[in-house]
Amino acid sequence: MPAGACVVFSGTLVHRGGANRSALPRLAFSNQYCQPWARQQENFMLGVPPEVAQQMPERLQQMLGYSIYPPFMGQLTASHPVKALEAGFANPVRAQAAAAGARLPE
Repeated sequence: MPAGACVVFSGTLVHRGGANRSALPRLAFSNQYCQPWARQQENFMLGVPPEVAQQMPERLQQMLGYSIYPPFMGQLTASHPVKALEAGFANPVRAQAAAAGARLPE
């Protein structure tokens, strides 16, 4: 697909992407629906600073949202959210925007 194109399909469709032949990471927006009862009422990952969450026990980090429900519910930029607590973590969406000279809101 050309840059900026959009495709919409049912989540039950078996699909895949071809090889990324560019020098940049391939990012995609995946809008997925989950039942309201399957979500926490408040996003604690945004409410508790990462430097505080890094010091917490693993189970408490999971309760804050640094976990997934298999196979993928709760991902952060297509990765396990606990990666956001690793030293030097750079959100790929923000990194790509910065490389393109765009500014994203904090």
